[in-house]
Amino acid sequence: MIRVNLLKNLGLSVGTGISAAGGEIVSVDVKRQALIKLVIILLFPLVFYIYEKLKINALTDELTRRRGEVAAVEQERASFGDAGPRVEKANREKRKIQKELDVIRGLARHRLREVKALDQLQSVLPQGSWLRSIELKEGKIALSGYAMNEKAIGDLLSQLSSNVYFANIEPKSTSAVRLGELGEVKAFEIDFRVGKEE
Repeated sequence: MIRVNLLKNLGLSVGTGISAAGGEIVSVDVKRQALIKLVIILLFPLVFYIYEKLKINALTDELTRRRGEVAAVEQERASFGDAGPRVEKANREKRKIQKELDVIRGLARHRLREVKALDQLQSVLPQGSWLRSIELKEGKIALSGYAMNEKAIGDLLSQLSSNVYFANIEPKSTSAVRLGELGEVKAFEIDFRVGKEE
C-alpha cells in the first residue's frame, strides 16, 4: 500500500496536525493563532470598559464633591436670611446716588465758571455794541450781536483775546445790516471757549 502525503501540499506538516473524524485535520498553530486573535479582539473592549468605568467613577466623585460645595454655599446663603436681597437693593441705590452726586459735583464745579464768564463778557463789551444772543454749550460760547462800527467789533475781539476767562477766540462773520431807526450797523458772530486752553 502506498501512502501519499497530501498535507505538504496544503502547507501543513504531518507532525502538527490531528486527525479528526471524517478526515479533517486541524492545526494546533491555527488554533493558537485564532485564540490569540480572539483574546486581542476581546482585550480592547475590556480595557476600554475598565477605563470608562474608572473615568465615570472619577467624574461621579467630582460631581458629588461639587454638589456638596453647592449645598454648603446654599446653606451659607440661607443663613444670611433676607439680607442678600437687601444688600443688593442698597448697592443699587448707592450707585444711583453716586451718579446723582457726580452730576451735582460737576454742576457745582462749573456753575461759577459760566457766571464769571458772563460777568467778564459784560465787562469787555465795548460801548456802541450790544448782544443779540449768547449760546453756552459744554464750555463753548457762540456770541452774536451788533456794533455801531467795525472799530467796536475789533475792540471786542481784542478785549476777549486779552481776558483770562476766554480762549480760542474765533470771529465767524461780520456783515452790514439795517436796523430801523439806528440805520446801518455791523452784525457779528464770534465763537470762543470759557476757561484756559487745554
